[in-house]
Amino acid sequence: MKSLAMTLLTVSLSAPLVVSPACFAQTTQTAAPAATPAPITCPSPAPTVDPTKKTWKHGDAEYNDYTAAVNPATPPAQKVQLLTAFLQKYPDSDYFNEALQLKIQAQNAAGQTAQAVDTAATLLKSPTVDANAQLTGYTIISYFLPDLIQPNEPQLESKLDLITQAATCGGRALASLAKPAAATDAQFAQSKAQAQVVFDKALGFVALQHKNYPEAKTQLSKALQLNPNDPSAGVVYYRLGLAQLSDKPIDYKNGIFSLARAAVLVPQQAAFATYLKQVYVAYHGSEQGLDQVMAAAKAGPTPPANFNIQSKVDIENAQAQAAAAAEALRKANQLPPADSFPGLKARLLKPDLAEATWKQWKAQGAIELDGVVISSPTARSLNVAVGRDAIEDKKADVHVVLEGPHHVSPGSKVTITGLLSEYRTSPDFMITLAKGTVKIAR
Repeated sequence: MKSLAMTLLTVSLSAPLVVSPACFAQTTQTAAPAATPAPITCPSPAPTVDPTKKTWKHGDAEYNDYTAAVNPATPPAQKVQLLTAFLQKYPDSDYFNEALQLKIQAQNAAGQTAQAVDTAATLLKSPTVDANAQLTGYTIISYFLPDLIQPNEPQLESKLDLITQAATCGGRALASLAKPAAATDAQFAQSKAQAQVVFDKALGFVALQHKNYPEAKTQLSKALQLNPNDPSAGVVYYRLGLAQLSDKPIDYKNGIFSLARAAVLVPQQAAFATYLKQVYVAYHGSEQGLDQVMAAAKAGPTPPANFNIQSKVDIENAQAQAAAAAEALRKANQLPPADSFPGLKARLLKPDLAEATWKQWKAQGAIELDGVVISSPTARSLNVAVGRDAIEDKKADVHVVLEGPHHVSPGSKVTITGLLSEYRTSPDFMITLAKGTVKIAR
């Protein structure tokens, strides 16, 4: 007989997984944080019985009931009934454990996953359960039970303990499982890798319920390594996203990406997309850019190197900084009044305004300016700082040619008059006044 453990591993892993709505309740329903867990003790399997030494203790009746129950043509639901009757009628049968495993197969095929978990638990309690049968039981419990837990589950802790026991012992049993003679090394390694995914997923689920988010991220990430593009990975990405968004510090970028992967891999699960949208809008402030997140999630199992999601706080800060910069630029470009010296200087520095401004000011005739004497190049000329910046920098911006000699010292505050003669903007700004006069300011 082919190893039933290996058969059931294949069956359980290839069976379509229908995630119940209870899965989504895990965003709020969590167990209390677990204390340091006690070491898991796994029961030793019974010795494997040589198939040639098994007998039909109850003769033809037992044999006929068994063969009728396992007939491939029998519908799964009827097969469950026949195997249940066989187990009740022949509790001492040498084929009792095989019948339990075949009942699990039939229940799985009939969509009776909760009952399959119960049967797996019964199998594990059998005093004659061998290593292959144990692995079958551990796999079924680890695979199905997490998705059977309901909101406000009254037996949450006991079920989490059962999952932890099954996944831990299943991993140990898998590590020591002997390769069937009919399987190649590659086939055996692939089957073991697929089975290990089941246990990693289960342990990640338990860690998530116990709010052990680092452990949940570790186990769920391991579960995604083998085949992250399979639809069955959708619920794993969903739970990974919950862990990433619950840990401290919150990993919004990867958490939202994981939720998007779940929505992409299982589009028929509207709850995945709904929760993704809820989290994204709460973090980003709007749905803008969500389509790009979905496109990135569709393109590959991990975020691209340039993947980023701005928080609404970041967006608001960036908008505030941009507004402040725009206001600063506006003020910087805002020209002083046209009839003031600062306005004259600012407009002469702008090529598009300089010519018209110069003509307008020259047309006014003599002008009067207040400033501070910087230097006296000759007895009939002064260099005067008029603009505020020029005064602060002690740098002249007006040169006045006087009609007569002066007696003014550098540093004196003066009032000068004169006619606009010429100006330059480089290397330093300078306006020249002709026919000037000077008097000490009072």
